[in-house]
Amino acid sequence: MCVAAATIAVACGHSPGTTSPTILALQPVTAVVSGTSETVLEGDLERTLYYSSSDTATTVTCTGVCTQTWMPYVRPVAPLIGPPANGGASGTLTWVRGSSGCQAQYNGHPLYTYAGDVRPNVASGDGLEGTWFVVTPDVAPASGWSPSRARSSC
Repeated sequence: MCVAAATIAVACGHSPGTTSPTILALQPVTAVVSGTSETVLEGDLERTLYYSSSDTATTVTCTGVCTQTWMPYVRPVAPLIGPPANGGASGTLTWVRGSSGCQAQYNGHPLYTYAGDVRPNVASGDGLEGTWFVVTPDVAPASGWSPSRARSSC
């Protein structure tokens, strides 16, 4: 099992002593959200992370064609490392096995990136379809989810 707070090192399945590159799991950055600067979380590819209010901690609703626009944020091959350089991410990072692989969850919210975000520090998908929202470091836990019961299925 691999469950870790976003503010500590996350290196599941990584053997000590190997020389694989490391990737920041979650990074708080300032992005323009609906015309306003806001602190949001980015993934390892400098893409703003989102969640869908249609998902739950146990059910991912964005599958199939949906994932062409909203790409699941899945565990990269390289090991992950924390803490985020800018601080501020105090939630819990876990992984859940889905149709796209081991998808990250932050405070029980499955994470995605948006195809319309073409450069770092942009969050143009916030509020789309009334269900997609940027992930902030202090996003409230998903309904029915708690850190004490968080388990990873990857």
